[in-house]
Amino acid sequence: MENEKKNKPGRPFGTFDWSDLADENVSRPKDITSDMWTPISAGKPETQRRPNGNLVDREKGAKVSPGKGGSKKSTSPGKKSRSQNPPEKKNNRPAQPAQKKKKQSEEQKRTAALQAERRNAARQRREELERARERRAYENERKHYEKASESYNRQRNLGSSREELSKKRARKKRRSKSFYAVTITAGILLAAVFATLIFCFAVGSPVAVIEVSGECVYSPNDVIAACGVVPGENIFTVREKKVNAVLSRALPYIGSVEVERNFPDKLILKVNPTSEKYLIAVKNSYICLDESEKVLSVKKKKLRDGTYRLEGFKGQSVQPGERYEPCEEDEKRFESAKRIIAALEAASIKKANVIKLESLDNIIVVYDSRFNIYLGGTDRTEKKLSLCAEVIRSNDAKSNTGYIDARFDSRAYFNEGKMEYDADK
Repeated sequence: MENEKKNKPGRPFGTFDWSDLADENVSRPKDITSDMWTPISAGKPETQRRPNGNLVDREKGAKVSPGKGGSKKSTSPGKKSRSQNPPEKKNNRPAQPAQKKKKQSEEQKRTAALQAERRNAARQRREELERARERRAYENERKHYEKASESYNRQRNLGSSREELSKKRARKKRRSKSFYAVTITAGILLAAVFATLIFCFAVGSPVAVIEVSGECVYSPNDVIAACGVVPGENIFTVREKKVNAVLSRALPYIGSVEVERNFPDKLILKVNPTSEKYLIAVKNSYICLDESEKVLSVKKKKLRDGTYRLEGFKGQSVQPGERYEPCEEDEKRFESAKRIIAALEAASIKKANVIKLESLDNIIVVYDSRFNIYLGGTDRTEKKLSLCAEVIRSNDAKSNTGYIDARFDSRAYFNEGKMEYDADK
């Protein structure tokens, strides 16, 4: 009933207004405001933001800022109004002129256009390569087909029926199979041979007996002891070249050795001897060399047939079993002596066994301790000795002595008398 009394006329029943309590000195709650309800009016609904801050702040006097059309809006000091323009940001960079911006945009356009052109060119190139590859594949297939068709038509034109063609193909297939079978068999055999050889070299048969055959100034025991082959060594690992090198140095009068294997454990050494050909006079001894210029020995040696004594050399220390290397002074003398010896053998002057080379401008050859042949220098030696051969043949039957002057290659003459140089001295 009290509520009915307090209701004012024109107000719906049960509604309440704070103004009704104004006479009773009732204070209005601070946490409730009249703007919490949004009035609903006809047309578009008006949206209202929820106020920020507490009620005390909102109760304070709001600042009014003029907006558009001269209207004033109240804003709280804790919240900025939307109508206010935000402060402009400071930009420290200098503003670029419009011309520079335009130039940069043009450069960007040109770069983009150039990149587009490159992409289009690369795509076109790929397409061209793909078309060329397909064209080649097509041409190869077409040629293969045409070749097969031509072969087939040629055989058909020769009168071959379809059955004959199939028989030919079958024969060709059989031949290819037989070829593959033969190839595989040959490969297996070769592999077996290689495996056998590897086994022989790896395990092999030990040498139990070593024999020496052939004439030699050394005894068989000396040859066996110096050959470098030890009993019990693998018979397949004995190398002929190594045996030759060892024996040629240890036993100089052995020229060469042939190694034969008599399975399972026997080794035969066939010795080929060598002999002196050059005797280089050095003081009271001679350096004996064979035809291959290997030093055989250094000793006093009497002359025999087929041996040439060379005089006028300075001499040097040598080692038997090694190749003779003359000193610088004797090198020209030795080369001249070899050339004269070759000319003597070509002219069939067999008994000329001493060559005096003290002066290369006055070379003297002693023939059979009867004639002294004066050759002069080493020029035109073959022609001079061929003339001397005729003079020797005309006077060889006689027992006279003297000298033959062949210093001029146009003629050679004989003077009877005592020899100026005797080989026995």
